[in-house]
Amino acid sequence: MTHFKFITASFLVIFLILSCNSDQAYLIAENKVGKITNSTKINELELLFPKDSIVKPNYKNRFEANGNDVYIYENGDLSLKIQPRIYGDSTSTIREIQIINPKYKTANGLNVNSDFKTIYENYSIKTIQNSFKNIIVDIKEFGLYVIIDKAELPSNLRYDRTSTITETQIPNQAKFKYVWFAFDAPQEVADQKE
Repeated sequence: MTHFKFITASFLVIFLILSCNSDQAYLIAENKVGKITNSTKINELELLFPKDSIVKPNYKNRFEANGNDVYIYENGDLSLKIQPRIYGDSTSTIREIQIINPKYKTANGLNVNSDFKTIYENYSIKTIQNSFKNIIVDIKEFGLYVIIDKAELPSNLRYDRTSTITETQIPNQAKFKYVWFAFDAPQEVADQKE
């Protein structure tokens, strides 16, 4: 019977290790989106995502290039849209990532399917920018920002792009249109630590 307990305990430990690694693979944190950090280079993405499809621009033929972004597909679905810091350079680090896959989330559970209440209850808001069709909510703790369609706002705020919108004017249930993560440049991070 003790042999059975040992095997069961071993499987439990392995399961816990694998689930922790799995959670880390999709964690959004300071200068980190899953396996990608602020020092990750475009040419390293294939090593980080060996089982996923990666679509890169064709820099050799500008007529075939589909823009300059890199797309990562997981199980056939678009997961991440990556913008290099320097277009056309495969050794460039990453400037921004549009997060499309809801598996990517912060420690407090914020993901693409969250609503404004998740931000309001868990994070400080750095700025709220008012544009023609959207508002951009920049989260203070790290480089995450969300875009909310103005259709989610009360009618008196939808068509005025000059007014200042405060967090108390955004409904708790306002859904995200897009979720983006902006990395600090690796040198900027090194300078901040000195």
